[in-house]
Amino acid sequence: MSMTLAALVAKVTAAVPTQNGAPSADQYEGCVQDAAEDLSARKSHQKVVTLSIVAGTGSYALPSDFLRAIRIEALLATDGVLISDVGLIPVDAAWEELYTYAGQTLTITPTPVYTTSRRLLYVAGHVLDGAEAYPDMTTQEGALVALKAQALALGLQANAALREGWKYQIGDEMVDKAELAAGFSKQAAALDEVYRRAVLAAVGPYGSRG
Repeated sequence: MSMTLAALVAKVTAAVPTQNGAPSADQYEGCVQDAAEDLSARKSHQKVVTLSIVAGTGSYALPSDFLRAIRIEALLATDGVLISDVGLIPVDAAWEELYTYAGQTLTITPTPVYTTSRRLLYVAGHVLDGAEAYPDMTTQEGALVALKAQALALGLQANAALREGWKYQIGDEMVDKAELAAGFSKQAAALDEVYRRAVLAAVGPYGSRG
């Protein structure tokens, strides 16, 4: 199951049509991508990646959808001996590894003196692939992303109306862009609240467990 960026943008565009150039085509895409990032933070997934650890190499590239680590497969070390796939490796009696994460890079300290494969369990987010799709996004999650993106699009329309900030009257009809901006903002806030409640319902009472 996957959701394409184009399909999500089309859904948001149909629900919140452009008014006076806002949102632009690029902004619609930005709304969807920002919404996918927001959903990733609220409703995450767990995935496993196998890392090929090489002696003498301390830093390793992580998957593009990596958000944060849950745990890395432990190595056995007893009485100053590390048990690895390549045999027994002597280490200091106080040997202990430290794992630090910066963006999509894992650094192991001290630099490994062994070569082996280790599995990393991590929290994953929704990231576009080479086909401009979110490969792990379900239809339900796509609906949540579209809902959040609609709220963001309405916010852009409110900002555009505020920038114009004028009003005019023709006969008995008054057009006030400030009131129009307030209307867009109110709709955006209402949709955002619907989105938040829908995410909570989708996550369930226990949330996403690590």
